[in-house]
Amino acid sequence: MGCFRLFMVVLAVGAALDHASPSLVLLDEYWAPEIVLNNVAAAEVDTLATGDPSQAKTGEVSVLLANDTGAPNVRFRSAGMVKLDELPLGDTEARLWYRTDAWTGVWRLEVWVYEAATDAIPVKVLQAWLDGGGPEGQLQPDDQWHQARGLVEAAEAYDRAPKDMALTTYVWLAPEEGWDIGHRTYVDRVELLVFQPPPPPAKRVHPRPGAQTDGPGWIWFEGEDAVQHRVPPGGAWAPQTEADQQLHSNGQWLQYHGGGDLGLLWEVNVSEAGTYDFWCRANGTSFSWAWDADAFKTCTPESPWQDTVVLWQFAEGEVVVQWAPLGRVELTAGKHLLQVEDVPETEGFGFDCWLLTRQPFTPHGLDKPPAQ
Repeated sequence: MGCFRLFMVVLAVGAALDHASPSLVLLDEYWAPEIVLNNVAAAEVDTLATGDPSQAKTGEVSVLLANDTGAPNVRFRSAGMVKLDELPLGDTEARLWYRTDAWTGVWRLEVWVYEAATDAIPVKVLQAWLDGGGPEGQLQPDDQWHQARGLVEAAEAYDRAPKDMALTTYVWLAPEEGWDIGHRTYVDRVELLVFQPPPPPAKRVHPRPGAQTDGPGWIWFEGEDAVQHRVPPGGAWAPQTEADQQLHSNGQWLQYHGGGDLGLLWEVNVSEAGTYDFWCRANGTSFSWAWDADAFKTCTPESPWQDTVVLWQFAEGEVVVQWAPLGRVELTAGKHLLQVEDVPETEGFGFDCWLLTRQPFTPHGLDKPPAQ
């Protein structure tokens, strides 16, 4: 039934969509499985680590799905955000790249969101039956990259979900058929396409653990360059477009939208001993911090956060990034460790960058001390 409906709509609009560009990239450079069914093994593949660029179709990262006894059924978390009124039904197409050595199944792609701030679990608002290009919409098992496509339809929770708010999304790949076929299947770049030019998607920023930028009397280091952390990959607050990245130091931050026991550790090399003013640029959350073996101190939402920049507004509220002064710290020359604990378990957090400075500093976006 789903396949028949799919072929009819592809014949009607496929030619018009061929020359359009993706309007929203849901999953590309991060693949964090949240729900895994049917004994499928799902693993992010970084081609820079494997040395095999053919394992990804776009960018450097894909996901590898492997089954011995069933069809891959996986929901991926933190697939960016969507506004439903920007995805008109009947004029929006879902697409993904795939490469499989043996599976001849058919996929249904689902988009899940949090309907309201009080939701305990996400709900399904959009779905699309994907034509893999093989017989009756099946995937093509020739171990080559192909694109599967299908028009987006409303799912059961579409009518009650807000249409004008940015909603945290999840992508679910659900099998329609193709059971009991052992295979290895790569998937890359899940996107939604409408009749309008898209904003350029965010580029992957590779962490550089321990990296820092030194200036005359100051040290600047990035949130994503922590030397150790227990933060899961992905996260709903990751920059989605190049425009988003321009609001973040180095185009990225270390973020997640809730979870327990997420300790973080940064390493800094101080070339000149002395007393430094200590600043943090983050989302205004609460956390505890300590240098080396010092006692932990606490920053809260009531601390004197300043220079607020709104990143996104969505159903659950808004995401901001701000600067907070954390007092003064006496540091000797040499290496020092900054520890952060007690980030919220039921909220999101994001650490953009840190600053140690012996110069006067007035926060102004991403300006470093010499620029003031």
